[in-house]
Amino acid sequence: MNKYYSYFFLTAMLIILASSSLISCPGTTFGGRFNTIFPLGEESKYTKTSFGFDLYGGYSFPHCPFETGLNIRYINWSPKDTYPGQTVSNTSWDFNAYCDYLWDDDDDCDFEPYGGIQLGIHDWFSSYTYNYDGNTQTYKANGGNLAYDLHIGTYYELNKNIKLDLRLDYTGYTTKPTAQTGFGVGLGAKYIF
Repeated sequence: MNKYYSYFFLTAMLIILASSSLISCPGTTFGGRFNTIFPLGEESKYTKTSFGFDLYGGYSFPHCPFETGLNIRYINWSPKDTYPGQTVSNTSWDFNAYCDYLWDDDDDCDFEPYGGIQLGIHDWFSSYTYNYDGNTQTYKANGGNLAYDLHIGTYYELNKNIKLDLRLDYTGYTTKPTAQTGFGVGLGAKYIF
């Protein structure tokens, strides 16, 4: 099995196991988020607006405004320039730990602002898939760069267990020869056990 998929399944298993082991504990969370990422700086010259999703599981500490957990991020990138008749799909996976500060957990307010950071391993362009006139070729890329993400957002409480999630991200990767950065907008939901 390709090492990138091994990382994905291992991280997914850790999230599931961690959520399952804490499922009886109030404050255990499990959720997902769809992301749109706008490349910044030099990268914006070569890369289109990109799309992906987050899958995460964590724990909100009782009587403490912090939530920590594990996060998987998938991103599908596409370059701006391709040859006529050619399509290119570049996919990458991030494997992160996150910590969020919850500003307001007032039962009288449906909105709950939060902010935080996530750090992990980024496989920049984990694979390149080229399709030219029906011929498909896939190449693997070297990964292991640092992924970091600073974010602010707000939850909207639908009920005591389900919260909608709107988030803004500043995402970066320590790739070489130049680092890549992007601005992201995410929309999702989480379930609180």
